[in-house]
Amino acid sequence: MNKDFEKGNILQFNKKLGTIIVLGNYKNENSQYILACPLRKMNGKIVEADLTKTILLKEENNEIYVETDYKTIEDAVPKILKADESNKKIFAILERIEKTEKANKKKLEQFYLENTYKSVLEDLNILLFPVVSEKNLEKVCDICDGLVLTGSSADIPPHYYNEEPIPENSYDIDEFALDKKAIELFSKANKPILGICRGLQSINVCFGGSLNQRIENHFLEDGLHKVNLKKGTFLGNTYNKESIEVNSYHYQSIKEVAKNFVVSAKAEDGTIEAIENGNIIAVQWHPEKMKDMVFFNSFLNTFFK
Repeated sequence: MNKDFEKGNILQFNKKLGTIIVLGNYKNENSQYILACPLRKMNGKIVEADLTKTILLKEENNEIYVETDYKTIEDAVPKILKADESNKKIFAILERIEKTEKANKKKLEQFYLENTYKSVLEDLNILLFPVVSEKNLEKVCDICDGLVLTGSSADIPPHYYNEEPIPENSYDIDEFALDKKAIELFSKANKPILGICRGLQSINVCFGGSLNQRIENHFLEDGLHKVNLKKGTFLGNTYNKESIEVNSYHYQSIKEVAKNFVVSAKAEDGTIEAIENGNIIAVQWHPEKMKDMVFFNSFLNTFFK
């Protein structure tokens, strides 16, 4: 197999398609087929894969070209999606929105993903598949092995959990609609979901829980605090301890826990710090900032081996 076209590789294909990401491979006696899609750019930076233009490439006699035969595509693509020769997993990860002001005072929204997720998960041979819109989410779910919901500076608008907004909070960015659809699709497909910080809150609200819109003493900058772990849960089995020290960057928290979820960690003041339900794991802290490889390895070993 041409190593340039291994699953997860990002490369320049041609002028027409530009940069592509390889989603998988399939080889029969005569040819190799490569499923790929172009990467969309915003302000010169890659923001997501453009699934509206998913392509099938065919390698034959050292020539690579775009396959156009429908019957070949119909036969090859399902086999590619099932094949996992490289053992590399693909995780969909939802990018977040921030408002910025340019030099001309013009305000704009831009997507971002903190580098800590990339550095930690790439070390574990995971390809991150960035998502910024609800378009083609069904295809994203088909292609990806799991979902990561990251932290965010934008709070979930409280009408999603049947409460009125408190005056000191701003809800001018709504990321929850995308979170909710992604959670529902991956949950229905029984694919693992990992929620971090605001990701935990999205999971809880999506399944019917609610939030405290303002709490004190949990935005600790670079400080740590103790959380107590429930025995027999994912976290309890991961650390095999009664408690661990974690970071804390939140001023909202779970109020009412979603039905069927187990509280797996609590802070000393009773604040809910983690919940889980089957292969849905959510924590209020940021294990990626702590480079907690014990946590991430446990997630992979528990749900993918």
